[in-house]
Amino acid sequence: MPELPIILAGPILRRVEPRLVAIWMAFSEPQHVELNLWSEVIKTQKTSDVYEPEIPPDYTFSINTDRIGTHFHIAYIALVIEAPKLPLVPNIIYSYNIRFTDRNLGELRDLKSLGLLADQTNPITSRFSNMAIGFKEGQFPSFSLCPTNLEDIVLIHGSCRKMHGIGKDGLAALDFLINSNILEPKKRPHQLFLTGDQIYADDVPMMVLPHLSVRGKALFGDLFEEKVMVTNSKTVNANLTNFPPNLRCTLMRESAKFSSEDNDNHLIAFHEFVAMYLFSFSNHLLPDELANLKDEISDAAIDLIFAGLMSAIDDSAVDMRDLLMNADEKEIFNHTSNEKRNRWEGKRKQRLKKEIKNVIEFRDNLPRIARILANVPVYMILDDHEITDDWYITKDWRDQVLSHPLGVNIIRNGLMAYTLFQAWGNDPLNFKTGDNAAIISKIQEFAGLGATEGPSLAIANSIDALLGFDGNTPKVKWHFNVPTGPTTTYFLDTRTRRVYETRHGSPGLMSPDALMEQLPNTPPPVGAEVVFIVSPAPVLGLAVFEELIQPLISSMASNVFADTEAWALNFAAFESFLARIEKYKRIVLLSGDVHFGLSTVLDYFKGASKTRVVQLVSSACKNESDKLGNQHILISGRLQQLQSAAYFPAERLGWMNKVVNVSGSISPRNEMRRHKNPVVLSPQGWFPGATASPAPDWSWRINILTDLRPDTDAPDSRPENIRIDTITPDIDFNSAVSLKDGYVKVVERHQQAFENNIARRVVWSSNIGRVQIKRESGKLSVEHQFWHRLPDDDLYAEPKCYTQHNASLEPTTDLPPTLS
Repeated sequence: MPELPIILAGPILRRVEPRLVAIWMAFSEPQHVELNLWSEVIKTQKTSDVYEPEIPPDYTFSINTDRIGTHFHIAYIALVIEAPKLPLVPNIIYSYNIRFTDRNLGELRDLKSLGLLADQTNPITSRFSNMAIGFKEGQFPSFSLCPTNLEDIVLIHGSCRKMHGIGKDGLAALDFLINSNILEPKKRPHQLFLTGDQIYADDVPMMVLPHLSVRGKALFGDLFEEKVMVTNSKTVNANLTNFPPNLRCTLMRESAKFSSEDNDNHLIAFHEFVAMYLFSFSNHLLPDELANLKDEISDAAIDLIFAGLMSAIDDSAVDMRDLLMNADEKEIFNHTSNEKRNRWEGKRKQRLKKEIKNVIEFRDNLPRIARILANVPVYMILDDHEITDDWYITKDWRDQVLSHPLGVNIIRNGLMAYTLFQAWGNDPLNFKTGDNAAIISKIQEFAGLGATEGPSLAIANSIDALLGFDGNTPKVKWHFNVPTGPTTTYFLDTRTRRVYETRHGSPGLMSPDALMEQLPNTPPPVGAEVVFIVSPAPVLGLAVFEELIQPLISSMASNVFADTEAWALNFAAFESFLARIEKYKRIVLLSGDVHFGLSTVLDYFKGASKTRVVQLVSSACKNESDKLGNQHILISGRLQQLQSAAYFPAERLGWMNKVVNVSGSISPRNEMRRHKNPVVLSPQGWFPGATASPAPDWSWRINILTDLRPDTDAPDSRPENIRIDTITPDIDFNSAVSLKDGYVKVVERHQQAFENNIARRVVWSSNIGRVQIKRESGKLSVEHQFWHRLPDDDLYAEPKCYTQHNASLEPTTDLPPTLS
């Protein structure tokens, strides 16, 4: 068994309120853990290994770790501050230390004694293997509560962070935003929202998967042998012999009934999911083979790594090969076709080389990620890739997968890991009682006993019932809300509470019951000026994709491959959602999922009432597209202008439970919608002279925002390194020479924009979003900044705000849309 570090991951700062501080840590041995919390920045004295408080902490709390596996113990440190103790307050920086005593050996350690308060460099890679967790050597990690003034709150959001995703790690940009304001309680980020796809269970780097298996099994002890039901009559050990890397695609498609396209190395076992999270949140558990990989890796080293992967395939269990291999793969690995095998290996070697480059970028940022998560409260909600791509995309998909044991096993394993690493910390007190507490207990039973004995059918069935696999509403609730200064942020579960009108059609991302449960009638606290809502999938996306391109694709292919699950594609659920939030008046939606960033504004009209909804999308943290096509075409600023002019502003008029009569000619699309309930018609498809009655019950108008900052030396300009030169002097269209020079200058401008990958509307680079409310003359607006690094920037180069959108939060003075 490989030697395991004492700390597997953490500390990760989770939920922070005036009377609650929750911190998550994972250890390889059982510990008694103590939190010391100070209402000031604390630096340690230089003597002694373990910090002995010179200044007594203002708050302390201790707890024993929860055993998940023999060498996997979780500490959920939930300090509840009860009267007469004073609560935490804004505008103060709090710092903390974690002290822990091994319950077997009695040895006391803390963050200082394990070297986490100082920078450390890997001598082989010359990269940081640890960065001082408090940002300055000897300084403890810290945080500051959300201010009471709405406009002083700094929020960060992002999604979609794939280990071998293309692009610079956008989440790492937050390290600079914290560090530059580390002693400024009003300026440093106050809350971090990770809005989905924190791991990619369905798309794991091929060279990483074997290490996940080895390290994951080590967490559960020498005698641990997890079982997985592959079919109703076949249960096997979840190891690399039965599930080798690079050979899981056929199994996923045929036995699990999954639809992910990148599933050669799909996670299967619970211990693989656990290791994947630990690899994503920290570099403590990384084996030397990954930790010591150099930037420049030779072809010989690639061959050696790939030979190890191939040996796992060649040594795969004979009795599993009918499930693992399709006809072509059987021919390749029965050695009857050396030419086919060479071709197969060649393609995967090319992919391996590309993956390693991106894994190294991911690995080298892990010290940054670890200290980010220790210095700002992080709230997480799942999307599909935590389990598998297209999870619950249609009713047919759901029914197929949940009727196949392997599909059920994988979803169960993924949700158990999500519970431990994400959901538990979002609202830890909610996991102390009821069904949410029950699933923690059942996971412990499964990991400690059930996984090694079958798994126990009774334990598996009880977990499945809690997760709603029996067709009932899930008993475990993933949605939650969190105070954000004077207002509230609502995190929506748009995956497990869906509604389906047909077997293959686009889903409603939340059922009517889920909508009522997750979004209250009145937002607490009463009188909040703005409400934040996190929806993993954007509610207000690019209409050109959602309403034109995706339906066109789905007419030629299944919804699974068209990925047609945007809110707007099920207009009944979409309109119900807008009607539900209409009463909040000023709403900021935060989303990810789509692998680009943008900001849109919707004005909602209902009678004399007006609501302003601003949608902010930040995606992906690390997963840029590598395909020539829509992304690279749409980077063109001019094409984005044409797109916006053609499809924005988009308008709709709606009727509920009414027959809408039309006189005159209307488009076929509007005619089809006229017979639905609700009736939602588009003025863009309305022919002159046509009318409708009665008057609509509501209407809305959506527009997309652009970065209006100039390319000058003014203080509010775009960064100098992305400014595009103006064409001077003006082109003389009557002069052939001037016209030719003008064409050259136009091409040069667009080439410059393409190389920088910077656009004013849609952000394609891996990024995070910084959100802040502004108030001027009593009027509220929201500023959305996209922070990232450029493709040629060094790993430690400072990121910048390369795109910025500003949107008013005040109700519009414009008139509602009409059909005339």
